[in-house]
Amino acid sequence: MSDREVLMVTIQVHRPGTIDWLGLSTPDREGSALFYSDLLDWGIVRYETGAGPFLTAEVRGRDAAGILQPQPTIGDMTLPATWTVFIRVDDLEESLLLLSDLGGRIIERPREIPELGRSAVVADPSGAVFSLAAFHPDFGLAVRDEPGALTWCDLLTRDPVTAVAFYTSLFGWEADRDETTGYTMFRLDGAPVAGMMAMPAEVPEEAPSHWLPYFGVADCEKSARRLEELGGTINHGPQRIGIGSFAIAEDPFGASFAILEHVDPTIGRRSTLNSDVLPKVRMHLELESEGESVTATAVLDGFGEPFHASGSAAQSRDRDPARPNLAAELAVVRALSDLHHQILERVHERIDRSMGDI
Repeated sequence: MSDREVLMVTIQVHRPGTIDWLGLSTPDREGSALFYSDLLDWGIVRYETGAGPFLTAEVRGRDAAGILQPQPTIGDMTLPATWTVFIRVDDLEESLLLLSDLGGRIIERPREIPELGRSAVVADPSGAVFSLAAFHPDFGLAVRDEPGALTWCDLLTRDPVTAVAFYTSLFGWEADRDETTGYTMFRLDGAPVAGMMAMPAEVPEEAPSHWLPYFGVADCEKSARRLEELGGTINHGPQRIGIGSFAIAEDPFGASFAILEHVDPTIGRRSTLNSDVLPKVRMHLELESEGESVTATAVLDGFGEPFHASGSAAQSRDRDPARPNLAAELAVVRALSDLHHQILERVHERIDRSMGDI
């Protein structure tokens, strides 16, 4: 009879230039936590840090957002309750210099978030507030495109032309504008990262340009009703569009956000949220021990067709007490080496095809 155990590990690679965290600035952390926990079925985890308590929202045990201390200020003015998108960068100081050169503003200088990394609150030339984040490699959104989690972000701006120049220069995004609708899709290496639209004419002039996060829900109409029962406000919708139904709302403390129910347009019914809406690279690693053998199986997603690889190693009867899991380590190394060779082969194939077209 074989002794068999399976360990599942999921690793997410957090890419610079992507929206990789959400932070809610609110005058009432506990009240906000109760509202979103009910609406989006969040679990709330409290961490004590050197900067005070930090609340993390989880979707089925995976980090989905942070609920932050009171709102940032500009001079003597406190910004209203708001959702802030955090865009990951490699070098925070260099990005801040470039942002300033492009006409952006630094609202809060870089600060250390204990055990997570560093971030700075900034604004684009039209006033839309967001954060630049140089987080630790293993920190960021751990869940997307599921009910309760971030599924999209739109920039609503009063100056689309300047916004395109700003974001494409700052993050290397490409801008793809639909001339029929006026909607712009921002892409990074061809993968969608966010959208942009001109501020609708009916929005009051005093409303600033802003980023709007969309959270996935299973039933938009039902969630909209519950949102109002909890003290929130629906400002638009629910409205049906090609990919489903959405509504734009405010929480009880004035922070704007949207809810989005995805529908498969080919069959007209609810679908799982599109896992490719936001760019990500994920590796699923499975370790299986059976008898004297350990096998590691890896699947790497995020580059189109997934890569599959495996590696094995034999358990030694005379294990080194200092490295009791040596066989598992060797199996993983061999699987990752196999992945590496496959990626190189695909790169060479694309180079050969490109050279053949010249």
